[in-house]
Amino acid sequence: MSGKATNVPLREHMQRQLDDMRRMLDERHVAAQTALIAALATQEKALDKALTAINERLHLLNELRDDVATRAEVGALEKEQVNLASRMDRSEGRGTGVSASWGYLVGALGVALSIYVALRGGA
Repeated sequence: MSGKATNVPLREHMQRQLDDMRRMLDERHVAAQTALIAALATQEKALDKALTAINERLHLLNELRDDVATRAEVGALEKEQVNLASRMDRSEGRGTGVSASWGYLVGALGVALSIYVALRGGA
């Protein structure tokens, strides 16, 4: 029995060592798992912020692209306005030229008539 008495405390000692080791490993596992969950949550928040920022930038880029298209349309309209104004100026100039031609024609006829009358009456 004395052999069993010395083996029992050693066995209990080893069992306690194993139990302590299991407890320590379980605690480390729980701590590591908690840290991992916290890290993943933080990373998810950061990704959400980045996604929000990217969406905002894309929205602003779309607005800028629309603004550039609007500017191009305004530029095209301004060119068309200049073309139309130029055409109207040419039309008015042509109308003024025609009016002046009629004035010259009437004036020339008046002078010719005056010369005719002067020659006829004076002869």
